[in-house]
Amino acid sequence: MTTRRTIRWGAAAVRVATILTGVMACLWGGMPLLAQEGAPKGPAAAAGETRAWTDMTGKVSREAEFLKAEDGQVHLRLKGGKETKIPLNDLSKKDRDWVRNEGAVERVAVHFHLVADMEMAKGGVAMTNWLTPEMIATTVMPEVNRIWSPAKIEWTLSGVTPGKTRSEGRAATIATLLAATRDSEGEGDPERIRKLEAILHDNRNDPRAINIYVIPYLGGTSQGHAQPGRRRVFLGQWTDKPSRGERPPEKCLLVEGEPFQQGSFARTVAHEVGHILGLKHPEKNVPPFERLMGGKNPAYDLTAEEKATARKTARTLVSTPR
Repeated sequence: MTTRRTIRWGAAAVRVATILTGVMACLWGGMPLLAQEGAPKGPAAAAGETRAWTDMTGKVSREAEFLKAEDGQVHLRLKGGKETKIPLNDLSKKDRDWVRNEGAVERVAVHFHLVADMEMAKGGVAMTNWLTPEMIATTVMPEVNRIWSPAKIEWTLSGVTPGKTRSEGRAATIATLLAATRDSEGEGDPERIRKLEAILHDNRNDPRAINIYVIPYLGGTSQGHAQPGRRRVFLGQWTDKPSRGERPPEKCLLVEGEPFQQGSFARTVAHEVGHILGLKHPEKNVPPFERLMGGKNPAYDLTAEEKATARKTARTLVSTPR
């Protein structure tokens, strides 16, 4: 009796596996699947790269590029360019875990505070706030998201609001910012940040977001300063960095595109929020050299290690609002 039951159940399992294989074949666009034995081995590829995907039976597999996971569906691009989608629950446990941990887009909110009550002047140039909420929303944020898209991190704009400073100490802070220079190691004057913090009305901080305070000018050849512990960034919208301080400050480019020439406000945003996500300045003599976080040749790229670190930190930020 036991033997007969075993045989019946075994036959049923075979039929189920056959049905699932057929369903998967249809979902893969009706194209033949590779046998699992022929699928690439080793660690999962980074999000957005081509990797082997296996069905829940473990019997069929195919290479495809991950596009996104949405509403319980995994969107993939097959080698021939055709796009398809598969229910997440029809994939192997390994692939489901990969989608949840590596493939899913991590979303982090940012909130801009445009400080308009700090008028400055240097080298005959009057510097005031010129950025608008529309510029942030329609020009800056799309570029920041373009830069970070290889890491599958999406920055959402929770708001753009006026920022204010206290009148007491404002003149002294402005004087410190205008006189600030970098030291021999390239570090900015920390006193300027301490004074800026002292006059800042930060009671409008968004506890769900990284708060970005934009002032006219942040000091000689300086465009940004991040405070990871406070999830806060200070940015200048006027800069003398392209001339290395040899000419008066000028308005930052909003976006630059690639290849890197002199940088832009959007790239500075992308760089500073990278610090909030745990990324450091790389050593200048260690390749790769063309990197968003600096190094020998400032550019736009993120290493695989930087992507992994940023994604891990992003998940923590989302789960623990301040």
